Amino acid sequence: MIFLPLGTQLAPKKKPIVTIGIILLNTLIYFYLNSLDQEEQWGTILFYGWVPKEPNLSGLLCSGFIHLEGLHLLANMIYLWTFGAYLETVIGWKRFLVYYLGADWAGNFLYAFMTAVYYPGSFSSHSIGASGAVSGIMAVCLIRCYYNKIYVGVSLFGLFSFIPKRFGVPAVIFIGDYILENFYWGFSTLGDPYVRICHWAHIGGFLFGAAAGIGLKEHLQARLDHCRLRADYWLRKGMGLDQVRQDLQTIVQGDPRDAWAMVDLARVESKNEQREKGLELYRRAILTFWKHGERQWAAMIFAEFFRKYCPVTFGLLPFGLCRELIRMGEPEIAARALKQFIEERKGRPQGRYAFRLETAYWLLAELLGEKLNQPRSAGKVWQASLGRFPESGYREAAEKKLRLMAQAALA
Repeated sequence: MIFLPLGTQLAPKKKPIVTIGIILLNTLIYFYLNSLDQEEQWGTILFYGWVPKEPNLSGLLCSGFIHLEGLHLLANMIYLWTFGAYLETVIGWKRFLVYYLGADWAGNFLYAFMTAVYYPGSFSSHSIGASGAVSGIMAVCLIRCYYNKIYVGVSLFGLFSFIPKRFGVPAVIFIGDYILENFYWGFSTLGDPYVRICHWAHIGGFLFGAAAGIGLKEHLQARLDHCRLRADYWLRKGMGLDQVRQDLQTIVQGDPRDAWAMVDLARVESKNEQREKGLELYRRAILTFWKHGERQWAAMIFAEFFRKYCPVTFGLLPFGLCRELIRMGEPEIAARALKQFIEERKGRPQGRYAFRLETAYWLLAELLGEKLNQPRSAGKVWQASLGRFPESGYREAAEKKLRLMAQAALA
């Protein structure tokens, strides 16, 4: 019986370009090699394959992309797609490529060492195939995506008699079984010159992937991702809010840039009547969105926040946020926010932030007159602005607006 990985429970978040590119490259090289005659084929393999007795740069760089047997290629590419597609979209293509190439080279070096020590009779043999690199990707996947499940297909008589029934196996179990098998066969075949599978290349790639993944702290981000998935699951169910709160708090503490976790936690706290906690989380989320240039999301969450918590103070109002609200079709929310801002500050003595209050008057008057079709209210705001700031740079424009409004009223 053969168990073959056929995808993961979590689909890639976007198209895994590097994984697809590696699969295509390996496939094209396989067809090219099989188009050559036997002499040219072996000459190419000896030059571009990894030969422990005569290691060279071309073998180090190219051996992981060479396959001669169709089943060898197919198995490696199935494993690469299963464990690499989702992983690449989680960690990014650059880091994924570093893991892939590093694992390939580490596998080659460990194979060369073990061959020199335990297989002197086969020291001139060559090593080809992507197995070492794929093993490294599996190790990183174990650390970074331990919460994922592997869909496994069952075959009773070989690869092509596959029974189309799949079941999910935790990644820890599947990958753990894979590496334990490689250690078993690696140690049990020490000194055997007829071993065709480079188990030590698999082990070398796996050890590199595990060490690199831990060194780059992939496990810390994996914990946050697991909390996010679990929180999303219970939010969809509308249950388990205590677990949701705990998971979201873990995410916010671990990654203060995760504005969506702040928003979801603010919503949970609001449902549980934790007004002050929810209010502060909304503020942090809006400012985080704005800081990272996601102005539309900042405006949308501000509108949600304002409907839920008005009247509350928001500190120094970013007027760009009001302009974004207007652009999104939320002029009423922008007007209410500006009115509140003016109301909170109009009784305070003028200071270094007086220009903000003056700008708020100007924006509110324009918004009422042009977007909300409330000319009388706009006129009152202009008059209040002139009374508050008699030396304003907007004075001439404000007086002109008032004259036009008066003429329109007489007409």
